[in-house]
Amino acid sequence: MRRTQARSRFGAFGALGALGALGALALLGGTGACGDSTAPAGPRSTSGAGPAPSSSAASGDDVLATVNGVPIRMSELQFVLARKDKGAGKGVEADKAKAALDELVELEAARQAAVGAGLDADAEYVKKLRFLEAPFVHFQREELSRLYVRRELAAKGQADDAELRKYFDARAADLKSQLQLMQILVRNDEAKIRDMKKKIDAGASFEEVAATLFPTKLPEGSKTPWDLGVMRFTQVPEQWREALGKMKDGDVSDVIVGPKGRFWLVKLVKRQVSDAVTFEQMKPELVDLVYAERVAGLAEKTKAELRKKADVVYVREPGAIPPPREPED
Repeated sequence: MRRTQARSRFGAFGALGALGALGALALLGGTGACGDSTAPAGPRSTSGAGPAPSSSAASGDDVLATVNGVPIRMSELQFVLARKDKGAGKGVEADKAKAALDELVELEAARQAAVGAGLDADAEYVKKLRFLEAPFVHFQREELSRLYVRRELAAKGQADDAELRKYFDARAADLKSQLQLMQILVRNDEAKIRDMKKKIDAGASFEEVAATLFPTKLPEGSKTPWDLGVMRFTQVPEQWREALGKMKDGDVSDVIVGPKGRFWLVKLVKRQVSDAVTFEQMKPELVDLVYAERVAGLAEKTKAELRKKADVVYVREPGAIPPPREPED
């Protein structure tokens, strides 16, 4: 039972999310076993007593007490209270909160004593700590990577009016288009969608092939799931745009590969171009469209450059990886 509860709290930031992982790591004694100051999960104090204090004002996480200079924060108290009482999400009375804080103070004092005695090098402790660290470390890598790339590319992705006008003029026919579309979407099975494309090329109708993905008979008069209706060019997925720019009414695209295992076939039923659409009308959309296109390319370039500069050492091949399991007590 205990193992199941722990997994729900910490596995991939479950019910208690990042708060749970942060609180658990604080209670276990920081984020670097054996005083490892280079652990990516967070800095340690130079004394090895515990996590180095950080700015509460910046994080909005108030410090409620300190034990030999090591802070106990509101998030840690919330975590402990949530473990004790599932109803803690609705709030906890002051006397119960104070009692829980006193327990945390006692635990922190004992934790520091254990570190002073070298018990943070215990193999079983380290194994459990690494298990709890994993989602937190991943959160740091993912979120800080995203923030760094966004900051680096914020200015580079912007386009001035002249650049926006040039973009509009070069793609005016597409940007002024209203497209009536159908799609076939298959996830994680490229062979299947390529077989469907062969059937269409051999003479089967797009609708007939699309219907094979929906074995249950659709209600009479209902809209078919593969009919997307009319969309503006700027509304279609980025991966479709190059193909749609070359297609004529009635054409079916080749297989289009998208993110997260998605594969599409797209049918252009009808294209209508409206000359009433102007640059000024499109400008707000163009700002976002140009920014997204630029940033997508620059983000990959930035990540590649960072990797090239990094000193990467593969210690060993991971081989086949079993599913994560909480260490036994």
